[in-house]
Amino acid sequence: MANSVRGRLKPGEDYWVRYYLIVNTMENVLEKAKEYKEKADYGVLKFSEDTATLQPLYRKKLPDGIITLTRKGEREQNLYAAFTASRC
Repeated sequence: MANSVRGRLKPGEDYWVRYYLIVNTMENVLEKAKEYKEKADYGVLKFSEDTATLQPLYRKKLPDGIITLTRKGEREQNLYAAFTASRC
């Protein structure tokens, strides 16, 4: 499923996956799996960081040693979280 997308990604692209975990007896899991089969999906993300409604936050260490989060940061730092841009 998602592995087939991963092999076709260009640098800077990413993908999304929607899957479901069903926990129950085997009989009930098989029945529910039929229901969710068509709802599970995946695909390539079609927006850029600049146009997304969610923006990444990057960890940044300030000169005084305090660690904070910033919207635009050094790309090699870890992506830390996301927030809704409209709330900025």
